[in-house]
Amino acid sequence: MFFLSSSTHASELTTGQRELIARLVGPLEGRGISRSVCRDVLADAEITVPKSSLDRWVRAHAATGRLFTVEKASGAGPLLDDEQCEIAAGWVLSQNDSNQVVSLASFSKFCASAFGVELAQTMAHDYLHALGFSSKVSQVKTSGFTVDVDVLA
Repeated sequence: MFFLSSSTHASELTTGQRELIARLVGPLEGRGISRSVCRDVLADAEITVPKSSLDRWVRAHAATGRLFTVEKASGAGPLLDDEQCEIAAGWVLSQNDSNQVVSLASFSKFCASAFGVELAQTMAHDYLHALGFSSKVSQVKTSGFTVDVDVLA
């Protein structure tokens, strides 16, 4: 549904609104209504869409069926794969069973020796958190990362 202010520029449109406009252009062109007329109708509705933007939206929608990809295409890949994460989680659990403290440094050291992957402290924290471990739960018992068995159940 469109919720627009009195005058809206293309950059202010949501992804869904842009996609709806791109989806409408194809069928309208099939009925003999040009993109220029589509842009004029949008302008009458106080929605400013530059020709280049509309052309890009329609081209992307025709090629992929979507304007924007939901997958992130940039950035570095994960340092640990799923199997390595499971092994690391098992190591943390075994350390907890042995009443050994698991710190960010010890987790990083384990990953370096077991997988050859050097983890910074922030990355070690992110992996431990993603695996369901929390240092907050363990502060009541011992220091370090652990998992609450009741939370897992």
